[in-house]
Amino acid sequence: MYSNEQDRGAEPLALLAHEVMRRLAAVRVLTEAIRLTAGNGDDPRPLAERLVDEVGDLERLGRHMLDTEGRDRREDALDVLATAAMAAETVRTAARASVKVDGAGSVWARTDALLLRQALENLIENAARHGGGAPVEVAVRRSPGNGVEVLVMDRGPGMGKAARRRDGHGLGLAVVRRFVEETGAGMWTAGRAGGGTVVRLVLPGPGRTAGSRANALAAAETAREAG
Repeated sequence: MYSNEQDRGAEPLALLAHEVMRRLAAVRVLTEAIRLTAGNGDDPRPLAERLVDEVGDLERLGRHMLDTEGRDRREDALDVLATAAMAAETVRTAARASVKVDGAGSVWARTDALLLRQALENLIENAARHGGGAPVEVAVRRSPGNGVEVLVMDRGPGMGKAARRRDGHGLGLAVVRRFVEETGAGMWTAGRAGGGTVVRLVLPGPGRTAGSRANALAAAETAREAG
């Protein structure tokens, strides 16, 4: 999970193309699974329902990415643990990655559900890419002040410059930064004890509103410097 100077200048259409390709990978795997399941005489409907959800999310993501004035964005109280579980499942399907999600019960916060899931998918996928084959660990828990924090942790080579350069065009991190800047969430990046990287997202609790855009930009800058 590493930052790249190019991600800050990434254009919306480039980010949209990045997200479309990620989602299409999941759609391709699910389509093939449905074909095999039906061929074996099993019930393909659960997989078909997931496929419908992925396609619907792809459509909504397109609207979000191209909505420069924020008309299509909303903040609702949502179960962050459930959202993290859905994000992990998408990455498992598309990237065939090992992802563990830890948390207890429903953990509620107020933010944009679709943008949060999009950000988590990119963080988890990036962690899997740099994790050296070790499972990605995602933890959802309460933070001080009735907020919620999400930790995405890998066991990769850490945050050295050489590793950061391997992050290609950095579009995944640009998507995460977009979430931080537009919702007022906090984000921090740090080395992990025993090796690896931890990215920490902090979201407001269900009864609170997100911080100002200026605070969000400051948090994003902190993450960039740390990462």
